Amino acid sequence: MEHDFERAPLPFEDGSFDVLYFTEVLEHVAIKPVVEVLRDMRRCARPGATLVLSTPNVNNISNVFALLNGQNIFWRPEIFYGSLDRHNREFTPEEVREALLAAGFTIDHFYGFNCHSNWRGGGIDEAYQVVSELGEDQPLLLNTIMAIAHV
Repeated sequence: MEHDFERAPLPFEDGSFDVLYFTEVLEHVAIKPVVEVLRDMRRCARPGATLVLSTPNVNNISNVFALLNGQNIFWRPEIFYGSLDRHNREFTPEEVREALLAAGFTIDHFYGFNCHSNWRGGGIDEAYQVVSELGEDQPLLLNTIMAIAHV
């Protein structure tokens, strides 16, 4: 099924789902506030339902290194014109936490992890070097935000 959730509410009855899976989508929302998108998802969830959400962490170290190397942390300019395969906005962990709470979710687990596709090319080598030396104990060293929440 295909549906543009930014232009119309989700086509499901209230309380339809026990689990909502929303991974690597938040950063593609372009025309509607993310809190509204999350609220509509919450509407479709049964009481006690679980939300699984992941999105790139804009605060990750590869972005810092890319900027230090004179490279833009955003996607190539040519894909911003007519393409749907781009990130419209990336978020900090605190912004994701605030959006979930504002949408009425209760956060059970909130953490970061590293996914190869979420490192920036201009800083990927340096990022891997720093992570291998320092470990993954700091949010700056984690490129993906992960949240498990419930209604």
